[in-house]
Amino acid sequence: MRPNCQFLRRLDEVPWNIPTLAVWCPLDTMVIPGSSARWERATQTLCCLPPVHPWPLFSRRFQRRIAEFLLEGDVIP
Repeated sequence: MRPNCQFLRRLDEVPWNIPTLAVWCPLDTMVIPGSSARWERATQTLCCLPPVHPWPLFSRRFQRRIAEFLLEGDVIP
């Protein structure tokens, strides 16, 4: 997920009209820089401030927000 990496370039080339939630952390120690995880084509983004990569898995706030995202619109038929 480095800026301009092949993965992100290929992702940007694909037509995208799917509701997408991107979770990113400005101080992430796994994705450097953390801002490269902010995908501009995502429908919504969530910023995770604790610099712990798996934090969203344990955060009740993130779990609630992800559930709300999945229940919105056409994400789940």
